[in-house]
Amino acid sequence: MNWPSRGRDWLLASLAGGLWLGLLGRAVMSLIALAAGQSPRWTWDGTREILIMGVAVSAVVTAAWMVIRRVLPVLRWGRGALPGAIVFLGFVLIPPPSATSALTGIGQRGLSTLLFGILLVGFGVIVEAILALRDTGARTQAPDA
Repeated sequence: MNWPSRGRDWLLASLAGGLWLGLLGRAVMSLIALAAGQSPRWTWDGTREILIMGVAVSAVVTAAWMVIRRVLPVLRWGRGALPGAIVFLGFVLIPPPSATSALTGIGQRGLSTLLFGILLVGFGVIVEAILALRDTGARTQAPDA
């Protein structure tokens, strides 16, 4: 295994996944607020916080997935959904305090679960797609002498 190359793969997948989680997470929260009859509020501080949290979660999940995906016998087409589905299951079973209070406050639990489920499964697909593309590229390049 080429560690510098894997480090670049981790960084690329983590950043892409983090942007996905942060930007689309912000959009999902706005949709949920609109569905609850509230006006979505956007602030730069809130957006920055969500982006940082998205990249942090993505970095940890991507690192773990890079190890797990090597030993997990999953069909190629289903691999992408798995890391996001695992994170989603974790959030459903043990929701963070901020998610619990937000869901209780606006009463949109079903919609929130659906939208965040789609968001997190999409996150897994993005991370796996980047890692799979990087794997394919590494296999097609000639080994260094």
